[in-house]
Amino acid sequence: MTYSSIINKNSEYKNKTMKIIKNKSIIIFGSTGDLVKRKILPSLFYLFENKIIENSKIFCIGRQNINIEDYIKLIEPIFLESINKNSKNIKEFYKNIFYIKADFDCEDCNNVRPVITLNEKKFNLNSRLFYLSLPANAFKKTVLTIHKEKLINKKSKVLIEKPFGEDLKSSVELDMFLKKYFEEKQIHIIDHYLAKEVLINILKFRKINYIKNIFDNKNIEKININIFEKVSVEGRCDFYNRTGAIKDFFQNHILQLISLLFLDINKKNINKEKDLVLKNLEIKKIILKQYKDYKEECGDDGEDIETGFDMILNIKNKNFNGVEVDLRYAKNMPDKVTEVVINLKDKSKIILDILNNDIKINSEKKEFKNFDYKKLKEKVLIDDYKKIIYDSLIGNKKIFVDYSFIKESWKIIEEIKYNTKNSKLKLY
Repeated sequence: MTYSSIINKNSEYKNKTMKIIKNKSIIIFGSTGDLVKRKILPSLFYLFENKIIENSKIFCIGRQNINIEDYIKLIEPIFLESINKNSKNIKEFYKNIFYIKADFDCEDCNNVRPVITLNEKKFNLNSRLFYLSLPANAFKKTVLTIHKEKLINKKSKVLIEKPFGEDLKSSVELDMFLKKYFEEKQIHIIDHYLAKEVLINILKFRKINYIKNIFDNKNIEKININIFEKVSVEGRCDFYNRTGAIKDFFQNHILQLISLLFLDINKKNINKEKDLVLKNLEIKKIILKQYKDYKEECGDDGEDIETGFDMILNIKNKNFNGVEVDLRYAKNMPDKVTEVVINLKDKSKIILDILNNDIKINSEKKEFKNFDYKKLKEKVLIDDYKKIIYDSLIGNKKIFVDYSFIKESWKIIEEIKYNTKNSKLKLY
């Protein structure tokens, strides 16, 4: 097995190694979108530059009728903001990119297969990753097209961005549709929150004996979850006016965090336990909020769209029933905060600082004073979209979302929407 050293001099783990990925076709749909410019291509650049991915090609598929030179000009301003602009490897990276014009609302896709297969033969590429960086309503058309073009085989994998469906019914239909063309092990549903370092290590933390012994309703008084973003919707008004903060953030990231905090640590089937947390989630109180300039920013269509919320939650299982969970989320705040504060009955505090990749314990107890997160944590060589792409290419599904979890999350969202349909937004 071949491995690559992480050569980035700023990496904490520069002496560690990772398996080298070779001979892949990475096929990106929606390649002119902001996510591709800001996250996906910079992450691929990192993996190429550090020789984690070798002898592989990136096929960027989009609707614009442009050539590869124009495509590079299109993505470059935002792309360069997200990487080391002084790197000597940028032009070399560009040589691995192909742009293919294709509109999946029509029949002009017959050039996709020839370009991909010709270059696969030329460069000896042997498997494909399809990255659907697209709105949910475009997934089916895209999958149908790549199926008709006979691009899907047993080695293929597909990466799918949220949202998975637009409601419970459409998500069930999408899941059934995808499984006509891909096996379960080939489908990778993204929640980039699961690729964050603290979330990767949270179960390991909960398994420490002295943490395990106090992590229940006998010892926990209250839990505060505070997630505040400095950014507004940043020009994503069309998207946000269709979704709002509940669908955009609560359904995906926050429910993942809650499931990892409250699942039964003694059980082996983690995905089943995460589903059980959602089934036992009780929303005792909810206030939907909107920042004051949102309507001016996003028009009258945004009048009833929440950009934040306060909730009081309870997890009705044996270990946590009765522990009040005070959850607050908001966009357009003065400071960025992403933390979980676990308040114990003996006045000790456990702080999961997700923003700064740290876990701290404030306590007078001797065993707590010896805690050092740096000694505990798994050495996360890469995170966020780098890890998403890397893990999907090597077939590691640990940080991806099972559909059963998505289905339970949609049930919660539909209950919230029904119970708050006549609620007035609180301005902040």
